[in-house]
Amino acid sequence: MDNSDNNKKKIILYDQLPVFKLAYDLHLSFFTAFENLSRDYKYAICEEMKKSMKEVCVNIFRANVRPVKGTSVALARENLEMVRLDLRVLQDLKQINTDKFVDLNIKLEGISKQLAFWHRAVRQREGGNAAENAEMLDWANIPDWADWNQWTKNE
Repeated sequence: MDNSDNNKKKIILYDQLPVFKLAYDLHLSFFTAFENLSRDYKYAICEEMKKSMKEVCVNIFRANVRPVKGTSVALARENLEMVRLDLRVLQDLKQINTDKFVDLNIKLEGISKQLAFWHRAVRQREGGNAAENAEMLDWANIPDWADWNQWTKNE
């Protein structure tokens, strides 16, 4: 076996990334979480939320396959904030109860923190040379969802 094979980083498929799994689960939950909304809210705000969550997932995919990841991660974070804003509007208009709002917001926060961590790491790397830009973030060193929950309880 060639020594250079040992030095190569293992490429993780986008659908195996912890942040993608969380984003996809949240996207999927939007299809059931808003069943009892009035028609206007369901087809206006909720459809926009679904589109924005799909964009989060697509931008995570893009960031995983592109050598320069900063723009895609930043777009995923921006799309996630649009979802957070729409979720807040639904709660303020009394279209979802507090328990559902809290549950969805906790999931949003977990995704947001992982994207922020990834974005910081990418910005540091993309400030370096081209070889550093091509490196993948080592997802094995990013805490999983359970760790994020524990971390947010201590704040």
